[in-house]
Amino acid sequence: MTYGDKRIFPLLSLLFPFVDMRNQFHIDHIFPISRFSKIKLRQAGPAEWLRDRFKSDEGALNYQSIHALGQLPADIHGFEDFYATRRDALQDKLQEILVENSTAVDAEY
Repeated sequence: MTYGDKRIFPLLSLLFPFVDMRNQFHIDHIFPISRFSKIKLRQAGPAEWLRDRFKSDEGALNYQSIHALGQLPADIHGFEDFYATRRDALQDKLQEILVENSTAVDAEY
């Protein structure tokens, strides 16, 4: 899937069932696409946002865990490694969900 694909939202709802789907969400919330302009590349990255958002390490770690964020990079320069690691983690999680649901359906028949 590519950025903007309409199938991304249903896929994310499988991966993160705790999210209230009545709200409007922005798919590029960790690294907003707007940050990839030359002017904005020097702005704070997601790690700084997380530190500012949560005053305790426990709150930040919990947020990282439930959103499968792993280690957030300090700035845009860590994007490629972060992307690859998170992509692999989300693929593994989706595979687990699909296998669990497949096994549950097979057990019914």
